[in-house]
Amino acid sequence: MEQIIKKRNKILFYFTNCLKKNWKYFLFSFGIVFLVALIGSFLVNTNSAWFNSLILPEFYPPSWLFSVMWSIIYLLVALGLYLLFKEHKFSKKLLILYGVNGILNIIWNIVFFRINSLFFGVVVLVILIIFAYFLVKELYEVNKTSFYFTLPYFIWLFFAFLLNYAIYFLN
Repeated sequence: MEQIIKKRNKILFYFTNCLKKNWKYFLFSFGIVFLVALIGSFLVNTNSAWFNSLILPEFYPPSWLFSVMWSIIYLLVALGLYLLFKEHKFSKKLLILYGVNGILNIIWNIVFFRINSLFFGVVVLVILIIFAYFLVKELYEVNKTSFYFTLPYFIWLFFAFLLNYAIYFLN
């Protein structure tokens, strides 16, 4: 038990020490990712008459799962972004890729939930998956830990694509 406490204290010391030195990177990374998540969440409306009229696939998960999954994914993406800044491994290319991914996430919410276009929702997701691929590919070459933090986002996009495509097909 004593070893566990020592290990926990060592991890906490490392984490707080990193935050003291790199708090600006931490705030920026989490702030920008939180902003994308916040804008996206304001655009989602699963209680609209349009959404409730859709035929959903059998594998459509409960609504609460989306909030949980996106919260975890955005947290992991923010951690990966923070590590890039902290370790000074950031580049203009990565900044553009992160930015395009964030903007495309917001655009998908607009296209799907506000414009109610199932077809263009699929199109936006295909483009988003392509840019997410370039992001994780670049992260793999630059920082493996950031890559692993961002990988669930990339995988979740494929599930989102399957859902969007199934809804498009069924309706």
